[in-house]
Amino acid sequence: MRVICILVVLSNLIIAQYNSTMHDLIKTTYERSFDKNIISKYLHTDDERKIHSAILSIAHSEDTTLVPDLIKLDMLHYGSDVCFALGQIGRSEQSLNFLWDNLQAPVSENFFGDIFYTIGKIGNQNDFKKLIDYYKSYRKSLFPYEGIAEGILQFQIRGIKSEEAKAILEIEITHPLSTKNRIKQALFTLARYGDNNLSKDNIGELLNSDFAREDDQFLTFVLMNINNKNSLEIASLNLSGILNSTDFSAKIQLIKVLHLLGTNLNSFPAENIKLYLSFLNDSNPNAALQSAISIKNIKPFLNDVLKSFIKSETDSMMFDITRSADFIGELFLSKFELFGNYEDHKKLLNHIKLGKKYCYRFYAKNPDLNNAFKLLYDSYFSTSDSLDRITLLSLMLSIKDKVYETIELKQVILSALQSSFAPLISIAADAIDVDFVAKNKRELKDLIFNQINSFKDKSDYLEAVISLVNLSEKIDQDFYTEIINNVKLSKLYSIRRFVSNKTEDHNIGFKELDKFEEIWTNAFKYEKAIIKTTKGNIEIEFDSEVAPVSVANFCTLVKENFFNKIVFHRVVPGFVIQAGDPTSTGWGGPGYDIISEFSDKNFNTGYVGMASAGKDTESSQFFIMQGSYPHLNRRYTLFGKVINGLEIVFSITENDKILSVELK
Repeated sequence: MRVICILVVLSNLIIAQYNSTMHDLIKTTYERSFDKNIISKYLHTDDERKIHSAILSIAHSEDTTLVPDLIKLDMLHYGSDVCFALGQIGRSEQSLNFLWDNLQAPVSENFFGDIFYTIGKIGNQNDFKKLIDYYKSYRKSLFPYEGIAEGILQFQIRGIKSEEAKAILEIEITHPLSTKNRIKQALFTLARYGDNNLSKDNIGELLNSDFAREDDQFLTFVLMNINNKNSLEIASLNLSGILNSTDFSAKIQLIKVLHLLGTNLNSFPAENIKLYLSFLNDSNPNAALQSAISIKNIKPFLNDVLKSFIKSETDSMMFDITRSADFIGELFLSKFELFGNYEDHKKLLNHIKLGKKYCYRFYAKNPDLNNAFKLLYDSYFSTSDSLDRITLLSLMLSIKDKVYETIELKQVILSALQSSFAPLISIAADAIDVDFVAKNKRELKDLIFNQINSFKDKSDYLEAVISLVNLSEKIDQDFYTEIINNVKLSKLYSIRRFVSNKTEDHNIGFKELDKFEEIWTNAFKYEKAIIKTTKGNIEIEFDSEVAPVSVANFCTLVKENFFNKIVFHRVVPGFVIQAGDPTSTGWGGPGYDIISEFSDKNFNTGYVGMASAGKDTESSQFFIMQGSYPHLNRRYTLFGKVINGLEIVFSITENDKILSVELK
């Protein structure tokens, strides 16, 4: 049995899914028609590659009538693929019964993790309790199967969690017989839970373990679980090992929790401050930026001497013209948090290179919030810069509940709603509460109705339309029904799909094919791309076997020079860099959308995925991972990986540009 299982795993790894001969299957998958005659032709064959591709297509169908075809397949050959597809299709009693039956009599122990994951993806609260009881029913020293944390993670992502599940994660982490992979899975899931009961000793042992020294991802996940209850004496750690880690994500995570590493009064927080200052001068701009953001966390531990030391060491950095505007901006805001005195810091604005968005964020911190709102309001209506207006609107709405209700607030919200700028529409609609609705119902109805009619057929307004529909639901049921009936006539499949999820009416038609044949020609034509940026070149290798449409779309846009001069508009140090929006706002695209192509491949460091606002809303925006984050797995399209230039990925900051892209 052991040899068979090993062969099965290898088989799943080496057998490709889609290829260039599968035009009919990929087309029906793209169209979301899932022609059962085509799928059956692939599924009922002796060709394993075709069977794998058929399962991958079915996984996107959300058609539970296809479940019987899946569960009839040979689980020894296709078990992992079947579990993935059942999880993607969605909840069905037949799927869940099949999964629970296989837990009792599995064809292989290799599938326990897949089964736990799938139950977590489609199970309800009762299934969650049943999974916990299943774990607890084993009275031996340790639950014998790997993967329970994956199941708990999938439940947690959907908002289903409990203290019992958290306790299971802590057992998985601390039990002496637990394997590295089990501990790692549990560490990430526990970090998603937030507060944990791991002790200082637990954290210390994990940080100093061989696992942490050998596996940078393991180290990162340990650092994610450090909190006020288990903070450690810095002297008790082999901190040099962490500082010398080659993993960029681990370094960023260390900077985030550095203020918690130290309870030894003889060295804390002076040693931590020295480390922060060291990171502020790090050769990697994202590490320096994260330090500028995180240094404010040391505030509760400062005395007058240490405050003076920090101030003197950082003042020169803020006047250093070689520093980036983002670095100076974040350091300025952190210094204000550390030292206070709004008026003194306001005087500095004319003397340092501070970007407008940081000035606005500083205005919002004015202790006199009514004055803060007025400053933001005046700036909002005096600027024509789209990015400034997004920042200003978001800041005004973030403090709206703390200021006196004014006609200015109403004016801001209604003007944003009636604009032609999608981000403003979406931000304003999402922020409106029931009190504002009650006082402005008539005006809101007119605005929503007019904006829906204007934008329901335009791909770049997808998120704005979604926000407007959600706002209509707060007004009254009759109006909401009217808007839903209007929006479901949209020409865009992505909009109709959103309405389907709101109403459970799945008769939404097929996706428009106007771009399919155009991009299909590039689906398997190229193997790689070189993204030439202002920091250097990033070479990626495509994964057309699981995401042919996404690869084809990327290549089509490259041929149109779409990405040339586009900035990386979103960078989250240690997480992702994101580009592909010609407006630099995060809301822009090429004027059309494509489909999601989820797979069971994992988003590890350097992997390339498609950004989205939900299933089947991808277009041109893509991201590259600066770390490994399992909660993205099987929820975003993965279409490639970096094979050269990972150090460039780590060095990219916001507003670095893509100069051009070359296909190979």
